[in-house]
Amino acid sequence: MITEAGATEVETWLAEPAEPEPHLQSVLFTKVVLALMLGRPAERYLDTQRSAHLARMRDLTDLKRGGGLLDVLRADYGLFHLEADLRWIDVTTARLGALAKEVRR
Repeated sequence: MITEAGATEVETWLAEPAEPEPHLQSVLFTKVVLALMLGRPAERYLDTQRSAHLARMRDLTDLKRGGGLLDVLRADYGLFHLEADLRWIDVTTARLGALAKEVRR
């Protein structure tokens, strides 16, 4: 059984988007599964993460506009990974009902 303080700490952790990075899914996947196990709104966490990714993509796009070739290539690398994460977020959002059933078994 989780204490009230522990539940509050988990809720705070779940509400914070993970730093957008190429291997985000392990953290984000854990948050989604834990949220579903605790009966929390996992879709809200996915929406928050989507917003964080889009903000980072805007930053990288700005870098491409003002940078040289090295900046452009570095930004492209990040953008491609973030696009893949966004596809995963969309697919997972569409499958939340089935995932919720799976983790609650």
